Amino acid sequence: MRVSAKALHLLAAMALAVLISSQVRAQTAVNCSNPVSQLEMTYCAEQDWLEADAAFADHINNTVTRANRALGVMIRTLQSC
Repeated sequence: MRVSAKALHLLAAMALAVLISSQVRAQTAVNCSNPVSQLEMTYCAEQDWLEADAAFADHINNTVTRANRALGVMIRTLQSC
């Protein structure tokens, strides 16, 4: 089976990304208030994104819950008419 050069480049890029990610996580602590290397900056940006994503997911879940409750009240009101 012949593998294209494009596929090999993609595989190499993915392997490099995994290696970089594991090196940052292997460190005992990354000071995200003062990242020094590009690796630390990338890691800290990912952590910021994950935190913001979790907060947004909580916000969406709370909004959907409130909307469902309001919709339930409206349905019960209309059914009682």
